Amino acid sequence: MLFGPFFKLHEDIAPNLENFGPSTFQGLTTDFEEKSSFSNDVSANLWNVYIGEARRYDEELLKGWKEDMDGVLLFSALYSASLTAFIIESYKTLQDDPAQNAVTLLSQISLQLSSALNETSPLQSSLDFEPPVSAIVYNTLWFLSLALALTCSLLATFVQQWTRDFIHKTNLRPSPVRQAKALEFLYLGLRDFGMHSFVDAIPILLHVSLVFFFGGLVGFLYPVNRPLTYLMACVLGIFVTVYLTLTCIPLFHLDSPYRTPLSTALWRLKNAIQGSSRLSRSDQTLAAAMLEKSLENSVERDKKAMVYTMKSLIDDTELLPFIEAIPDAIIHSHPDYVYVTNAELLSSLLETSNPEVNIMIRMGQFLVKSKTWTDPSFLARASLACPRALWSLAFMLVQGTNIYARTLYPPLPPPA
Repeated sequence: MLFGPFFKLHEDIAPNLENFGPSTFQGLTTDFEEKSSFSNDVSANLWNVYIGEARRYDEELLKGWKEDMDGVLLFSALYSASLTAFIIESYKTLQDDPAQNAVTLLSQISLQLSSALNETSPLQSSLDFEPPVSAIVYNTLWFLSLALALTCSLLATFVQQWTRDFIHKTNLRPSPVRQAKALEFLYLGLRDFGMHSFVDAIPILLHVSLVFFFGGLVGFLYPVNRPLTYLMACVLGIFVTVYLTLTCIPLFHLDSPYRTPLSTALWRLKNAIQGSSRLSRSDQTLAAAMLEKSLENSVERDKKAMVYTMKSLIDDTELLPFIEAIPDAIIHSHPDYVYVTNAELLSSLLETSNPEVNIMIRMGQFLVKSKTWTDPSFLARASLACPRALWSLAFMLVQGTNIYARTLYPPLPPPA
């Protein structure tokens, strides 16, 4: 009968639980909370965690954008200045040249005098000016190139201004709750309005501008010198081929360090065509796919990383933290088990005969030098860490799940 009152209470409130939800708390704000914002104060620590994580992400994102836009501004400024020098000379081919007209008139007068002496009809030469097709082509390409370069500079300036505005708005209020809500509100707006894609598109415009410049250069040289024209056409073809190759490599090899601003757009197009799968979801970014891929089949890469780590740990002060981390990496919370994955990882440091990599040899050398240590705290840490690490490695070797037993005697298949 001890639980009788509880069951009676449960029967009384159970019918009301069907309507329980977020709306249940509406209207329950007390006068104290309304006057003192008590609920915001008690949740400040909770929101501080969100602020810390959000700011870390936002700072790296905005820092990357700022560095990219600085590079765009510098390149577009130098590029526009060089392109302007070409345009100053090329635009003259689109208009009538008075000096050339004078030469044409003098030639016509000379022909008329000559025909009068020879009693023949002179050939009439027209003074109507028509720019050559090649001049129209390369001037069009160069003016488009200049317009795109200047547009990139303007958009890069906008991005820098918007990032400063984002940081300023998220730091206006000292309250953690208000800062968190501002961060959430502004970042969602930044994502919903596609600012990531907007920033990625700016370098694309600059690259297109560069292609237009090379195309215009080929058209400019065509009436001047054919071999030089063919040479520049080859340079343009090589440039486009290399650019497209660098763009497409990360679509098939996620560990590739090469990419262009077009890579992200082609990645999304590729995922949309292939459909949804675990590694190629239409809503997955190229960076997210790379991070996910890095977690697959990583045993050999992890072993190479451990070998590199051991070779890099030269000083005793660098080696001690690694030795201290060995027991936690091996010993399972259950007293009779070890972490098999980490055991396989550390096996590469036990099997090798390289004295720079073998963990037992390195620990032996580490202990031999203990007589030269003068720091008592360091000596105390080493005296505790080395026995624990040796015991952990020995425990790993004698267990039935250690790496050697699993390699020499693989587990039998389950009975049918």
